[in-house]
Amino acid sequence: RQMCIRDRYNNVSGNGGGIYAYEANIQINAAFHGSPSIILLSDSDSPATIAKNTAGNHGGGIYAINGSSIKVKDVLIEGNSAGNNGGGIYLASDLTALFTQLSGYGCWNEGACLEISNNKAASGGALYLEDKAVAFIENTNISGNRANIGTALSVQDNGSFAHVFGSYINENGENGEGAYADNYVISASYTSISIKQSTI
Repeated sequence: RQMCIRDRYNNVSGNGGGIYAYEANIQINAAFHGSPSIILLSDSDSPATIAKNTAGNHGGGIYAINGSSIKVKDVLIEGNSAGNNGGGIYLASDLTALFTQLSGYGCWNEGACLEISNNKAASGGALYLEDKAVAFIENTNISGNRANIGTALSVQDNGSFAHVFGSYINENGENGEGAYADNYVISASYTSISIKQSTI
């Protein structure tokens, strides 16, 4: 059944407004070997949703560190905010994450089955990676996110890496209007990002 972590009152002063994971496995519409710590499921009509959560520091929607493993498929991550890094998602500390679309299943939003949209942070409006975090971002729609730096994606520090494939990254930032400067859609420092067969 569809599950939501969504409420304007999910507001924490520190990290992880929606989900906080430390040395944990997060499974959202995906299969793990072993037992996951957190499971969210959706269906072809409505997605598992992580929305309208707030963190005063990092990771408005999801905060995951220290060797955690994340698999996210066919999910809506929308309208989350963080005071510092990773409005939608914050990943750090020897972590590997996969964001992709399920194959062979019905889709709740044809053409955008995995959507990260309208999230806000000082850096990395949609996603922020640092300290040897690795993310594979496939068949994902990243849109409408805002930040001072890296409206869609910010990857920092040697050892962190983002691989973007078959994704749409569009309409992020609003030319610095309002509370966010909207500098750079994708920001990288002392690291590398691979982008293939994607639209920006």
